[in-house]
Amino acid sequence: MVVETWFLLKARLGRSAAMRFWDAMGTGLVRVIGVSSSDLARARRIARDWPEHAFSIVDMTSFAAMERLRIEEAFAFDRHFRVYRYGSSRRRAFRVIP
Repeated sequence: MVVETWFLLKARLGRSAAMRFWDAMGTGLVRVIGVSSSDLARARRIARDWPEHAFSIVDMTSFAAMERLRIEEAFAFDRHFRVYRYGSSRRRAFRVIP
């Protein structure tokens, strides 16, 4: 997701904004979370269970890692973070900012 965010910032705000984001990761302002092999397996199940949506692999691995770490809030412009539901009977949704 870091790479996707960097490209989005570069496209919308320019290279200097993207570089400031990258620098912020070194300060602890931005938390970087690695994707595990179990996250990849979970992401594949998400792809299977949600065939009607064009979730990217970045989206699906993000959903999986967020579920694993119990992260309930996302800063995202991607509408898929508002669509995706998880938990029993798919009743839970991420709180999306903005």
